[in-house]
Amino acid sequence: MIRKPLLLLPVLTCLAAVSAFAFTATEDPVPQQSGAATRKPATQKPAPTKGPAKAASPPVSHFKNGAWLDRGYLSVNGIFQTATPSFTQTQSWTYFAETATVSIEYPGASAPGLDVAGGWRVWRNLAIGAGLAVVSRPSTTVVSGSMPNPLYVNKPTTLSGGFEAKHSETAIHVQASWTMPLKPKMVLMVFGGPSFVSVTQTIVQAEGIGTSIPYPYDNGTITSANTTNQSGMAFGFSAGADFTYLLSKTIGVGGIVRYARASGDFPVTGQPSVPVAAGGLQVGGGLRVLFPPPKPAKPTGPAKPPEKPKTPAKK
Repeated sequence: MIRKPLLLLPVLTCLAAVSAFAFTATEDPVPQQSGAATRKPATQKPAPTKGPAKAASPPVSHFKNGAWLDRGYLSVNGIFQTATPSFTQTQSWTYFAETATVSIEYPGASAPGLDVAGGWRVWRNLAIGAGLAVVSRPSTTVVSGSMPNPLYVNKPTTLSGGFEAKHSETAIHVQASWTMPLKPKMVLMVFGGPSFVSVTQTIVQAEGIGTSIPYPYDNGTITSANTTNQSGMAFGFSAGADFTYLLSKTIGVGGIVRYARASGDFPVTGQPSVPVAAGGLQVGGGLRVLFPPPKPAKPTGPAKPPEKPKTPAKK
């Protein structure tokens, strides 16, 4: 005899399995994750935006419509001065009841020196300034003359010889200059004006020539000279031109050509004064500095309108 409960057990098991399958089919499917991690799409960062490009600064101009804009200039030069004009000193005195005469020539000679100049613009291209030039050189004088013969009357003895002398100049050249453009980096300046020169010169004192006159007293030589270094002022003029090539906004190099001429007199006690010449042609080159105009003031914003007066509140 078969029991009914045992027959119903397989049927109940099948119904439970079917109902479980139907329940899982109604749920949302869960995405299966693969063994490898899924990569998220890379997000590209936006390229940084650059600000507006800075405008290139305009080239520095030292002229506008032909007018010079710089406030002034400074120059330092090494110079070479060509031969200064020679000058002559004459002396005479009584010797053996006759007159002895001597002529002393101070020849010109070339010499190096230093020049410093500067100026300030006063109107358009016109500037007023001054230059200081210092030059020093040695020289050998040429002495000629005659001495009375101690044995014969009116048969003078011929003299010849020379001695070392020094000459130095410290000149102040007051100059008015006019500046002109040649090219964007080239400037030409022409100038001229009065010159004041302090001259130091070796001068022979009165009857200061020592001689040696051997027998038969036809010819004699200069053996010594009683000299002093005298200083005096010479007055004259100078004119020239200065060229500048700019290396930057304010610094440049250049050359100078100047002709200066001055003259003065050195007194000698009991003898004629000595006319002294100074100056000459000067050529040199060196450093240039330009003083630019002041920068224009930055523009200010629009002025704020005046505030309206407050009306008192009505009671």
